[in-house]
Amino acid sequence: MVFSSDNGGQANVGADNGDNRGAKQNMYEGRIRVSTCAVWPGKISSGSQSNERGLTMDLLPTFAEAAGAPIKHEIDGTSLLPILLGGDLPSLSVRDVFFVRREGNLSFMGESSWAMRRGDWKLVKEVKDRPGKPWEMFNLKSDPLETEDRWTARRPKEHQAMAEAMRKHIQASRDIPWQK
Repeated sequence: MVFSSDNGGQANVGADNGDNRGAKQNMYEGRIRVSTCAVWPGKISSGSQSNERGLTMDLLPTFAEAAGAPIKHEIDGTSLLPILLGGDLPSLSVRDVFFVRREGNLSFMGESSWAMRRGDWKLVKEVKDRPGKPWEMFNLKSDPLETEDRWTARRPKEHQAMAEAMRKHIQASRDIPWQK
């Protein structure tokens, strides 16, 4: 049994996302960072924990591997089974992970909010309540609450590489229909 959420709580109706910045409908950790709980008696050690990052798209390959069902075609997602069984999975910390929220309502004015994780670094373009807001960059290892924007001034190498990856992702996904 697995319990997770698709996003953090909605702050304007009383949800508490702890000290994390942001909440449902934006790209800060208050929306993206959610806990997941998995129970599998005899397989997953009771009380075990991991700080590895996973995504809901990782659940399908995880369940398939646990069931011994091969996936014979390419899919997004990585099986988290090694982590659940007490091991590690180094490939999770090096993969690029992208998030997008597309909305046509008045809070977003038709713009998209974007985020990208690469290791400890996070690139964010948050437009909720402020269309046209500039990109931000955070090091979540040294600044988990996203208080110090490290855009280009301090880390031009990381910025350049992540901006290029994000640009390619946006260009590849821009033709996907999102609203009639």
